[in-house]
Amino acid sequence: MRRSATVLPFIRAPDHSSCLQARARLGTTLRGKYKLEEVLGVGGSAVVYRAQHRNRAAFALKMLLPELAEDEEIRTRFLREGYVANSVKHPGVVQIVDDDVSEDGAAFLVMELLVGLSADELLRRRGQLPPDIALMIGHQLLDVLASAHAAGIVHRDIKPANVFVTKEGQVKVLDFGIARLRDATFAGASLTQSGVSFGTPAFMSPEQAKGETVDRRSDIYSLGVCLHEMLTGRYLHGALGGDDLLDMVRAGDVEPPSTYVRDIPPELEQIVMRALAKHAADRFQSARDMAGAITRAMTIMFKRWRTNGAPWLAWEPVSVTPHLRARASRASM
Repeated sequence: MRRSATVLPFIRAPDHSSCLQARARLGTTLRGKYKLEEVLGVGGSAVVYRAQHRNRAAFALKMLLPELAEDEEIRTRFLREGYVANSVKHPGVVQIVDDDVSEDGAAFLVMELLVGLSADELLRRRGQLPPDIALMIGHQLLDVLASAHAAGIVHRDIKPANVFVTKEGQVKVLDFGIARLRDATFAGASLTQSGVSFGTPAFMSPEQAKGETVDRRSDIYSLGVCLHEMLTGRYLHGALGGDDLLDMVRAGDVEPPSTYVRDIPPELEQIVMRALAKHAADRFQSARDMAGAITRAMTIMFKRWRTNGAPWLAWEPVSVTPHLRARASRASM
């Protein structure tokens, strides 16, 4: 019998009315402090604005969509993002500087304003990423995850849309809204329910798709899915959706990147496939372990590339990629 996973309602895609509502708020000032100047993005649960504080400082302001603001559980889970993100002491986590509720009852978070591109945007522009760029994003992301896991936090929604690369080439992890906490002292921290799946199905681990309890190795699997997509330019399970996608994720059967793209370095493919192991015990057991494997692989690959060359080194860069490539080269030395 097919079992449908229950996912948070705010994972749905934004509709036209949400976009219109978002733009209608432009020019308004929240709580006498934050003037909404520009819509930066509209998601399934929230809209992100560029906002100017009354002291002229610029911030990103993330506001829960009105139709979701009345749901107490969703509102609690949304606001807890600030608590969770600020519990991870790492420069790769976007810090939340304020939270409040607008005059008409919409919860919002205020955070640092980032300049750059999400990994999702990079993929849309490029189709796929060069191996050194993918590795550098993965390596930095693992450093952030290691700090989060050390603090007892499992992100549970690692995906390209939640990975941001600044113009300086620094990777930032976004959206800790559905993270699982070891410490459940904060209101809403223990909202996880057995048999209920929270996250984005295409990037879930098999155990997450089954609604089982997850640990740090589930984040490692999700990162493996991200690396697979970065290297191939396609979703891990293609165009599948709904129950068909969830069934495929639960089964845990994946094809290696070299099935779709030639000349994938074997050292890199081994890392990706180990991260994507069906059983958590067969994956890297920590973010530090996987980061170490990437460092060793980069050293081997860059030596080979410096000797033999690599055609993708001549690919036209996209804004942030030269900085990532410089970081990758330094890390391989």
